[in-house]
Amino acid sequence: MPDTPTPPPNPSPSPLADPGREREEAPPDLLSGLPDALVVVGVDGRLIWGNDVAEELFGWSLPELAGRDVTELVHPDDMATAMASLDSVQGKRAGTLVEVRVRDRQEGYRRVEVRGRTLLSGDAVQGVVLGIRDLTDRRRWELLAGGDAAATAVLEVMPTISLILDPDGTVRGANRAFTTLLGHPLEGSLGRPFTDFVTVSKVLAVADQVADAVGSAARRSFEAELVTTDGEARPMNITVVDLTDDRAVGGLILTATDISDLAAARDRLAHAATHDSLTGLPNRVLLQERLGLALSNASLRGVGVAVAFIDVDDFRAVNDRFGHRAGDRALIEVASRLGSAVRDSDMVARYGGDEFVLVASGMDNRSLGRLVDRVAWLMRTPVALGEGGVASPIELRLSVSTGAVLVEPGIDAAEALERADAALQRERSRGRHHA
Repeated sequence: MPDTPTPPPNPSPSPLADPGREREEAPPDLLSGLPDALVVVGVDGRLIWGNDVAEELFGWSLPELAGRDVTELVHPDDMATAMASLDSVQGKRAGTLVEVRVRDRQEGYRRVEVRGRTLLSGDAVQGVVLGIRDLTDRRRWELLAGGDAAATAVLEVMPTISLILDPDGTVRGANRAFTTLLGHPLEGSLGRPFTDFVTVSKVLAVADQVADAVGSAARRSFEAELVTTDGEARPMNITVVDLTDDRAVGGLILTATDISDLAAARDRLAHAATHDSLTGLPNRVLLQERLGLALSNASLRGVGVAVAFIDVDDFRAVNDRFGHRAGDRALIEVASRLGSAVRDSDMVARYGGDEFVLVASGMDNRSLGRLVDRVAWLMRTPVALGEGGVASPIELRLSVSTGAVLVEPGIDAAEALERADAALQRERSRGRHHA
């Protein structure tokens, strides 16, 4: 009888399958064995870890990669897409899959796909984990090996708009995201110029970008707003590549990634740079800009511009007696009343501390006098601070000193403010003299 084969020894359990093994004790070579690069970006935007594939992808050793700012490795034209992807990670299991170009040690760029996952609450790694797939190496990734059916399936589930345009910019094909994000039905969109879906202010610029992409070997990336069926303008990062020589395509490939969150963040930063955080009024920076524009326009039209410096009298005593929180509420109320004293076309700015500036165009001496009287009248009503409770709220009586001048043509913003400030000092001196 033939010998009975000896059964193989029981294989040792996999470390990942061992329920008693902690997650952070996974074998270190496991991450190095992945076919894709894996890096961790810290909360400061710098790389803090990478696997061996990341080392191969970028060409730097892991110690050399550590500490690099992630923005140094992304192509400038793809920066908005990369930032939008990082922003999309917040509060989600995984971020948006995006395609960008990254720089390697030889100063060249590789086209990669990136998806991130945030690890900021209780995880061993603090930061954002990025999976990076090299699109230049098809031996590692054969996603479309299934042919047209696989390609179609992928395009249909992508969150990024993908369009095929004829060389003249006409829409020939679109994926499902075009309808999902913008609401335009496919049947009514095919055969129309792509610029039909662009905000009016950007039509010419986008048309030029699409035209310039024809015959160009380089991808063209730019930002524009696409219009939804509801009339909403949605900011997008758009990339156009010419594949008219590719028999399978025979046209331009246009992709559009929604960057609404990124655009909103930039708007918030821009607003914070030009507006007072307490009152929401324009700050000194925006005041200088708008006053200069008002003076230039007034010179062309031959009309006067009124500039008034307004100072809250004895405001330091308010802070000393009631505290800074009460003082802040009083300043907010003063700002609101000043806003009601002027026309929609006029401007109220917070110059600093308890000083405000009014700018009003198309004024003469008589209308300027009425404006000063209106400001004084609006300040007569006490400001209710509410610190004393419902039965006995604290009411604060405020008064203001106003220095107003009518600026003639040829005066710049700096000199106009100096004249209004000098008028304010004269008004204060008269007040002290009468007192």
